[in-house]
Amino acid sequence: MLAEYGDPISGMGVDARDLNNDGSPDIVFTALQDETFPIFQNDRNGQFTEVTNRSGMALLSKPMSGYGVNAADFDNDGWKDIFVSRGDVQSLAMAGTRKIEQPNTVFRNSQRGAGLP
Repeated sequence: MLAEYGDPISGMGVDARDLNNDGSPDIVFTALQDETFPIFQNDRNGQFTEVTNRSGMALLSKPMSGYGVNAADFDNDGWKDIFVSRGDVQSLAMAGTRKIEQPNTVFRNSQRGAGLP
């Protein structure tokens, strides 16, 4: 997969849920460290627009590696948040150069603009 500026993304996990409460499913991916977790907003006309940078997810997720992803309303506010199971593909021997052990993360939906993180 290619991200917003043509950079390759590993595409480790994917979920499709309505993140901005417009009635149409949006798409969120997880990827490896130094990539991002891309978010694609459904334009409701058969097209999707990548909103990773606009949502702030690019900055938040670039230093992370993610695998499973689940969009659900974890804080019961009516907006779907994004849960990511994290870790790195490198061995523990690489711990001096990379963050291998990474905690699972929930990105709370801030409801800004597109209703994304």
